[in-house]
Amino acid sequence: MTIKLFIRPIPPVDEQPERLDWALYSYGGERIGAGTATADELKDIVSQHALEDVWVHFIVPASDFSYCVANIPAKQSRYVRQALPYAIEENVAEDIESMHLVLGTKLSREEYPVMLISDARMQEWYDLAKGIGFPLYGIYVDAQLAATEGAAITVVFDGADVLVYEKGQTVLRMHHQNLPPFLELRGQTTEEELTLKVLIEQKERETYQVILAQLEHIDNILPTIETHELSTFELLCASYFVNQDLDNVCQGDFAPNTTRSSSGIKRWWPVAAVACAWFVIQIGFDLTQAYIYKNQAGEYREQSLALYKRMFPGERTVANPKRQLEGKLTNAANSQSGAGFLSLLGEAGYQVSLQPQKANMAFNNLQYSDQRGELAIEVRAPSLDDLDRYKQALVQQGYEVGIGSAIREQGYVRGKLTIKGGS
Repeated sequence: MTIKLFIRPIPPVDEQPERLDWALYSYGGERIGAGTATADELKDIVSQHALEDVWVHFIVPASDFSYCVANIPAKQSRYVRQALPYAIEENVAEDIESMHLVLGTKLSREEYPVMLISDARMQEWYDLAKGIGFPLYGIYVDAQLAATEGAAITVVFDGADVLVYEKGQTVLRMHHQNLPPFLELRGQTTEEELTLKVLIEQKERETYQVILAQLEHIDNILPTIETHELSTFELLCASYFVNQDLDNVCQGDFAPNTTRSSSGIKRWWPVAAVACAWFVIQIGFDLTQAYIYKNQAGEYREQSLALYKRMFPGERTVANPKRQLEGKLTNAANSQSGAGFLSLLGEAGYQVSLQPQKANMAFNNLQYSDQRGELAIEVRAPSLDDLDRYKQALVQQGYEVGIGSAIREQGYVRGKLTIKGGS
């Protein structure tokens, strides 16, 4: 687990902003401190708190992004990403080759939300976030952090601007005067009434009372106005820990290396050297054993034949146990609907192979309930963050995933995940 350092350049944003909003959160999500500072001052603040494993969570404005929904029939994430540029090319005015595409969590069976930003602008934000002096965990869009439960549309006042979020529809930053006409147009495009939650600082409510009053008279929009004592930045940071639809903009070529800790890595070099030496010795030992195992092949075939007959006592002719077992597995896979045992297990294994810490992750045991269509897996991972990242990867593929328990043991975390279905 890591200390989370949230950072946002203070609007208006220059190419090299000197002042930054910042907030530090502990492993458990408790705020350690917040304020404004330069990058150098931030290093002193972190040093004063004697904090280790501090990772930057950088927040950027939604005004740099455009938003659309892609219709892609593929299920496997690797195929979805391959098809993504072609699926949205006609809806994008810019050259798709010059854009960075951010794939979000699946909306329905074939619909995926996509945020787009120019490669050049994304590179600027990435370089700025990396240059602060702490390792980068992710970059997030402020309007997505504005999302709340219990309302179709969320609006958060942020100075003279507003952040607007509607799942599957809108991720926007705009001037507050454009909010009423925007909502009027949205109301005209739906036959159902849409609930609207407006969040504004208590001290700002009187300043924007005219705009707030206008929201009460828009057709098909049902507003609820809530005030808060936090700054908008602090509100967005708190939202990070409860937001289920948040997308890390650092994808593809910009994906950060989160496998390294920001501190203490040097003390692990001796361990790594010993591990490498052990690996070389182990390879030599394995090559020696290979010759012995080759001579035992006949014995192993007899053992596999006996095992096959115990598994399938009614089978009369067993010419090739391996091939016959593969045939039975293929038939089982073809007979299962969408989320059967093999498809669930296949996706669970594939997502492990995509994790940054895949070499240190493993399944300890499996249980499958055909009646519930549910696969229970005990997963071993280096940290709770790695376990949660693996869970979110499965959720993005449309599966229902729950963590029944997570137990920290020496050097790793052991958690039980349940996986159901898929859209």
